[in-house]
Amino acid sequence: MSTTKTASSQLRMASNDDQVSEFLFGSVRPWWDKHKWLRRASFLALKTVDRSYVRWSKARVSPRRFKKIQERLDREYPPEKFSPSNMIGREKEFNLLLDSFRLHVLRHPVLEKYFGREELPKAVCLAGDSGTGKTFLTMVALRQMLIEGYRSGLLVTPVILKGSDVYSEFYGKSTRQLGRFLDYASTIPSVVYIDEFQSFGRKVKGETGAEIEDTRLQDELNRWLDKIVNGKSRTLVVVATNAYEKIREDIRRRLWKVNLNDDITREMLIAVVSDSLKRDGWTNLKPEDLLDMVEKEITRRRKSSLTPSDVQEVFREVRRTKEGHLREELRDSGVSSARTATTGRPKFTVDLDDFAKASRNIKLYSEQEKSQEVIDAVYVMKVKQSRDDIGGLHDVKHKVLNHIALAFNPVMSELGHEANPRFLLIGPPGTGKTLIAMVAAAENNVGFIKVRGGELMSGANYMGDPEKRVKELFALVRQKSPCILLLDEADAIFWGGDPSSNKILAQVKAELSELRPEDRVVVMATTNKEQLIDQATKDRFEPNIFYVHTPLNDSEWNEVLAIHLRSFQKYIHPEVDAPKITRMFRRQRVLSPRGVAETVAEAHRLWASEVAAAREISQARHDNQPIQRVLDKYQEDLDRLKEVLEVYKGEGIRLEVDTVNKDNYKIRLYHFQKAIASLETLEDKEHREIAEALILPQQTPGVSYGLYTSDRGLGGVLTIQCTIRPATPGERPVSVTGQASSTALGQSFVPDDSVVHSAENAVEALRAWLWSKTRVNLARFHVHYQIRSILEGAPGQGVSGPSAGYAMVNALISELAGISIPQSKVMTGTIGLKMDVGPVGGLGGRGREAGKLVGILKADKVKITDLLVPESNYRSASDEMQMVGEEGVKVHSIRNAQDGWPVLFGLTADELAKRVRVALAERESIVDVDSISGRIAGSS
Repeated sequence: MSTTKTASSQLRMASNDDQVSEFLFGSVRPWWDKHKWLRRASFLALKTVDRSYVRWSKARVSPRRFKKIQERLDREYPPEKFSPSNMIGREKEFNLLLDSFRLHVLRHPVLEKYFGREELPKAVCLAGDSGTGKTFLTMVALRQMLIEGYRSGLLVTPVILKGSDVYSEFYGKSTRQLGRFLDYASTIPSVVYIDEFQSFGRKVKGETGAEIEDTRLQDELNRWLDKIVNGKSRTLVVVATNAYEKIREDIRRRLWKVNLNDDITREMLIAVVSDSLKRDGWTNLKPEDLLDMVEKEITRRRKSSLTPSDVQEVFREVRRTKEGHLREELRDSGVSSARTATTGRPKFTVDLDDFAKASRNIKLYSEQEKSQEVIDAVYVMKVKQSRDDIGGLHDVKHKVLNHIALAFNPVMSELGHEANPRFLLIGPPGTGKTLIAMVAAAENNVGFIKVRGGELMSGANYMGDPEKRVKELFALVRQKSPCILLLDEADAIFWGGDPSSNKILAQVKAELSELRPEDRVVVMATTNKEQLIDQATKDRFEPNIFYVHTPLNDSEWNEVLAIHLRSFQKYIHPEVDAPKITRMFRRQRVLSPRGVAETVAEAHRLWASEVAAAREISQARHDNQPIQRVLDKYQEDLDRLKEVLEVYKGEGIRLEVDTVNKDNYKIRLYHFQKAIASLETLEDKEHREIAEALILPQQTPGVSYGLYTSDRGLGGVLTIQCTIRPATPGERPVSVTGQASSTALGQSFVPDDSVVHSAENAVEALRAWLWSKTRVNLARFHVHYQIRSILEGAPGQGVSGPSAGYAMVNALISELAGISIPQSKVMTGTIGLKMDVGPVGGLGGRGREAGKLVGILKADKVKITDLLVPESNYRSASDEMQMVGEEGVKVHSIRNAQDGWPVLFGLTADELAKRVRVALAERESIVDVDSISGRIAGSS
């Protein structure tokens, strides 16, 4: 038995010696290689003088040298990981590398007989994304190559090149080092492996010094590849890269590309999952179900396919999670005692939920870097708000929040319901749109990501940057799922008015359309400029488009105020409650909920500054310091403090400045009055005073008083004057001055004839009414209106809108009848041709502004006693009308113009018609005598 083994060993070594001799000397072999006994007898002399013998002896395979090479590989690439048994689905590529090695390095006679040198590649490029197994495949193949070389008696040297081994800071040294490595590899049987090959062969322009050095290095690499591919050296080259397109074209032509991305099939992934389950003993799970779940969780976080490395990373994450309590045991009880107590590696029971959680936490191999602009524009928050923090909005908040909850509810998908994960909230600033999104995130326990459209789009200097940012944003959101993405100021992204933004909108619409319920991502967009949003983008949100309005009535305003008051409830006096503060706001100006919150905070600041001022004075007196500096510094605060102390004194509570503190001095209604009064700026007050100065000092026929409101929510009394005269042939029957000639519509200005149309409607309506009542023909009259306002005379500026129509009718009939309207009686409303009075804005109701009502309550020059409003406004703004009534203003609901004449003129419609007829009879020059003289004579 031993004799047979020795003989076979000698035969193998002889065969190995022949392989080495053939590689070194070819067919012309030296004399000492022909006879073994000559080589042994002349060992010392040959080693001293014969260089060919030295080369031959170094090239021989010795177990000691092979063991050194194998140990070095084991340290860098552990055999338990890089083993052929761990390789799944890469048999085709593995066999290609081995066959190329056997042909070009080992020169297997069978392969040389049937295949030419060009049929199997000598330089192979493994191209694929990160995680596709390029390094794993190469190392497994390299180990097999070394073993086969050893068995064939050929010492194969692995040459593994890294950038740090080649590149140098000195000019020209990188090229020399690369040439030295490559030339050495080409003189011996070797396998050269270069990972991250794009660092060696990337395209450069060659303009800078560093780029010129890179070009020289690539030229040297090209020269060597030509030598290897076209020469007879026993060298196999394997390079790996995940950026194949960035490599120079002439270098790529010399490489045989093996694309690892194309061969990742579902069968391969199932095999990887099955093998991992078998290794960990988790046979209770089906590989197909597990792969479906992992693929769904990972692909929703990125737009690329699953890789085998991703699957292995998920299994490692599950093991780390399950072994957490074992690590805690080791920390608590000590490593030695824990090891003695543990008989072996513990077994764990896992389910699909464990893999789902692990899939959300792992690092993705193909995760792409996000631009800094996207990172800076994203605000990731941990919110804790609840529905109780939303005041009012009863018709909106429950509907929106419940719909969002369904989008995150997995039961809905089991029932076959696919919720639309896109929501668009439209409404004025400060109405709670962002708060609704934050509450939705808190209720569903998901992440909250806020992005402002302006910040996302700012600083985009290059073509394609905005589209790239939108794509990166949605990729980032998918990685952080489940979450809610809030696109604040969405009109900056969804704007459809600029043709250059079409590409951005196309990217936005594509990303929105690709959202699916299984992504567990909800996109909520907010805007207060609905008219700027592209219609096709808006359609992506249907039917989840909601209008978030201000509180509709006093009850909802009370809820808003109660929410903001409870944060400092311990400092508030018992006299303060939400309904009283709501009425204060009604008398001054109705803001948005955010504006109310800021005003309440201002009242708190006023109180705190008063307490601080009292403390400063008390401390100065205690330290015997002069208090004049403190008095000068806090004079305004101390004045308010003294006024409040007088209120306490009237209630029988005596407080001195020195004794004031946060426990005995509370926030009172006085502080809210001051805070609300500060809402009116000096500019607003000046505008109101100028508008009131235009009110005539005495009652004059042909003058009526309407109401106006500005875009800032402020209002006041508007004077409308009317005159009539004989019409000049060819001129228009109605003229108006003081109206605006243009108005802003979106991003442009358009002509505005709304006031002129209202005047024409008013004149035509009254003309028809007079004809039906008295047969008076006003066709030969010319009616002129002047709208007196602070904007009168400014280029393009003036009064705009149809709300002065009712006041124009009354001004005209006042002029015709010669009866004046008192300055204390104001009116507003549109006018129809049938004398009907229509609704207008600025009177409140359903969350709208009530600037007109605030204007009459703040009028100083004239005390308003009567207010005539359209019936529809009277019904919809019941809270506001009640508030005005409590201030001593009698509100009259008007359905048509005749309903208000008893209030304005003290006459019924018939009585007023007779007064007009008599007044016109006295103006024979402007009356159609033929048509009315008979009727006048008959009545007399």
